[in-house]
Amino acid sequence: MLNACHITHEAAGKVGGIGAVINGLATTAAYGRVFGATLLYAPLFNRDGGRNDRLGNDGEVLYSGLDGYDTGRWRERFAPVEDRFGVRIIYGRRHLYREFDSSAPVTVDLVLTDVFEMHQPPLAELKFQLWESFGIQSDRYQDWDYEQYLRIAVPYHALLEALYGADTPVMHFAHEYMGMPCCLATVLEQRDGRRPRERTIFYAHEVTTARSIVEQHQGHDISFYNIMAHDTAAGISLEERFGSQAANYRSELVKAAAFCSAIFAVSDRVAAEYRYLVPAIDEKRLRVVYNGIPVHRLGTAGRSASRRRLQDYGETLFNFRPEFVFTHVTRLVISKGIWRDIKLLHHLDAFFAARGVKGLYILLASLIVTGRPAAEVARMEREYGWPILHRRGWPDLMGFEEGIYDALTVFNATSRAIKGVLLNQFGFSRAVCGERMPAEMQLLDLRAGSDAELGFSIYEPFGIAQLETFPYGGMPLLSRACGSADLLEQVIPADERLSLAVDFTRIPPAADGRWHSPEALLAMKREDRNHLEDEITREQAPEIFSCLMERRERDDQLLELHQERAVALGWESIVSERILPWFADVT
Repeated sequence: MLNACHITHEAAGKVGGIGAVINGLATTAAYGRVFGATLLYAPLFNRDGGRNDRLGNDGEVLYSGLDGYDTGRWRERFAPVEDRFGVRIIYGRRHLYREFDSSAPVTVDLVLTDVFEMHQPPLAELKFQLWESFGIQSDRYQDWDYEQYLRIAVPYHALLEALYGADTPVMHFAHEYMGMPCCLATVLEQRDGRRPRERTIFYAHEVTTARSIVEQHQGHDISFYNIMAHDTAAGISLEERFGSQAANYRSELVKAAAFCSAIFAVSDRVAAEYRYLVPAIDEKRLRVVYNGIPVHRLGTAGRSASRRRLQDYGETLFNFRPEFVFTHVTRLVISKGIWRDIKLLHHLDAFFAARGVKGLYILLASLIVTGRPAAEVARMEREYGWPILHRRGWPDLMGFEEGIYDALTVFNATSRAIKGVLLNQFGFSRAVCGERMPAEMQLLDLRAGSDAELGFSIYEPFGIAQLETFPYGGMPLLSRACGSADLLEQVIPADERLSLAVDFTRIPPAADGRWHSPEALLAMKREDRNHLEDEITREQAPEIFSCLMERRERDDQLLELHQERAVALGWESIVSERILPWFADVT
């Protein structure tokens, strides 16, 4: 039977989108029918903590060459690999759970390799081969992030054979640039006639080169995607337009994915970005597979209870009971375009006030991925009224959080019908968000009780979080930069109005032709982009308001329709109908 190895920085725990994708894939019945065993593989990032800490909170250590620990006869398998390459292996297992079902966990293998004292000759040999075969000049990149992912590729195949034997074929999944050295090492093996039944897949959760340009350019997605559309039609590549990206090791590794058996792009937009970066890509290797979302059955009583809890919370915070609840659950980074949420809310506020309805906007977003300690949250709540009021500095506002809070404060001071709150915390319950929150509150309430999830990202290869309210009757309000907008269009008839994608890259007629050349778009400044965003949100606000009011009148009916449509967005459907056919094609 075929085994799978996922090379990822989230091997020892789910931190972000890649961890969510691996969890979604590996816990489906369809995936289990193809793969006999699954390995999650990564470097050991540091030696801090004790033996039991090395594989994360939900990892069980079975062997640690670093700590001289062995629960069986694992040392017989791993010690020869450790001695040969000068590494230390930490091996164990993790349980992966379906989002709403912990009764049947999927057990996966987990290996972290300590490469801090690796022998230099085999490492130098791999670096030479990467330059000779793929043009990757490792000596240019004096960065440990690059070095550690390169180093774990050196003992990679010996480790796989120690774990599974030499006769069991493996499908190698490089999740982003981090896994590419292991996949390129596999390509080199195959060129020498070894591992003929094995395949390498670059899982393109993004195109890092495109992300970098979008985030750094003052015109963001408005500039980049209009330039990309022009250049694609004209046969101009990304590097011809923006210059060589060879100094960026992530970009070079992503370009080398063209040597893999297949590239799995998580959206049509990601596939287009990859073509822009590598115009010569063999189209047969580039496949759009999409991501899925967790889907849970919920009746009208459950949705009503969740909405009531959110309304209770809003009333406690702002002394009014909101009829509509807007949510945004996200990482607090520039790519999420959170300022666009506030622009739209400014325009919607006038419609709400004229109609005499109230709204609440909940932004659950933290720059600190581990969140704040519950004791500190309790103190901030007690001393100065967190989360309505915030203060700069730890344990409260950090970095980008400050600017978002300032913008939200201005909005709250001027709005008449909608108020917003920033919860810069990880988790959504009274235990981590303070005593003002209803005792029964949980994260599912934020998803099930939401009327609309905002997600006007400037760069969003897919956007699982933007869809997570959908199964419970919530409306995704996306930007066209979100790759999930393409999937929604495929599975939802337009006349059902179950989602709405705002095209921020569409130049409004009032711009009078000013932005129709790549040169002008390259010269776009922040104030120009702000003006265009204002125009676009002003244009879209009436339709969004109309859609919200229309949906409220048929809320129970919509819940059933959303639950029906959500099946096609769930991981089981995505894996069996969109991904497994590609697996069959490359095996």
